[in-house]
Amino acid sequence: MHHVAINNIEWYQDFDLRDSQIRRFWSLEAMGITDTDTAPLPIKDTATFNSFSDSFRIEDGRAVVSLPKKENVIPADNQTNARRRLQSLTKRFDTNPEFRTMYENKMLDYILQHLVEVAPPGTSEAPKIYLPHHAVKKEKRTAVKWRIVFDASSHEPGSPSLNDFLEMGPNILPEILSILLRFRLHKCAILGDVSQAFLQITLDPADRDLTRF
Repeated sequence: MHHVAINNIEWYQDFDLRDSQIRRFWSLEAMGITDTDTAPLPIKDTATFNSFSDSFRIEDGRAVVSLPKKENVIPADNQTNARRRLQSLTKRFDTNPEFRTMYENKMLDYILQHLVEVAPPGTSEAPKIYLPHHAVKKEKRTAVKWRIVFDASSHEPGSPSLNDFLEMGPNILPEILSILLRFRLHKCAILGDVSQAFLQITLDPADRDLTRF
């Protein structure tokens, strides 16, 4: 056995430092990102960020948030355009059974994971927006992966889309250059890939009619 008693204090100090850094990394709340920029946000961005932060809560272990909406934009339901896009999609189903099976499996997976829900019956005065959707194929070597994309930029003629109705908000992502520089400063780095990251956030029930499909 090697005698390491001389280096115990130094090793523990180094371990405590690394342990605190890792714990801080995994304890980040809400967005999972810390704002290291000390420059103040513009008044509009500050209001949007505060409103979003105030809506944040944890229910059943999942983050719940509201959409940051503009006050001077009235949403339009976009149902006619969404139906037309769906009819075009079903024609492709009729000519490509494999594509249809893939699409149905993807939608079924959303349901089984409780990422979507059946919209409640009846009429409501709450604003509604219907989102068209389509499949996007990604090929990597011999593997082919599909994912369903919802088009939040779609709109009826002369009416705003869901993207038009929402505030963009401040950019709180860290700069790529800073990340790459920090990546080279240490011997070890931790990488993570959250499966379907944006689908891990639950939308507040009051805003769900804005994402119908």
